[in-house]
Amino acid sequence: MGLTAQDLEKDFPELVKEIKDLSKHLESGESKEFKNYKAVNYTSLIPLLIAGVQEQQTQMEEQKKILGTL
Repeated sequence: MGLTAQDLEKDFPELVKEIKDLSKHLESGESKEFKNYKAVNYTSLIPLLIAGVQEQQTQMEEQKKILGTL
């Protein structure tokens, strides 16, 4: 939907976690290299998104005032 863990990690590294895929290891019992994946903590992202929308709303209201005076 437009966000990748790698992109988000640049600005908000605390919202990205690296995890290992243990599924194949558990199935086969063999010791192979694990694939690493990056996961986003979307729950912690919600307050940041709300703050961004609020900031945009404030800017739009200020611009409306300016346009009204013109």
